[in-house]
Amino acid sequence: MRVQLEAGREQESDGTTVIYSPMFNSGAFKVPWESTSRLIEEEFKGFESRWLIMAPP
Repeated sequence: MRVQLEAGREQESDGTTVIYSPMFNSGAFKVPWESTSRLIEEEFKGFESRWLIMAPP
């Protein structure tokens, strides 16, 4: 996934990579978002980007 993100990244005006995602795993799979968020942070540690979570209204 990192390679794909680096190849076709969307950027903010200052050049920062932006990743948009839903709170996956926390809906139908009923995984607490805190658990998924922690795994994402561990996996992408050191990756220069901004991760925006799109929550339903």
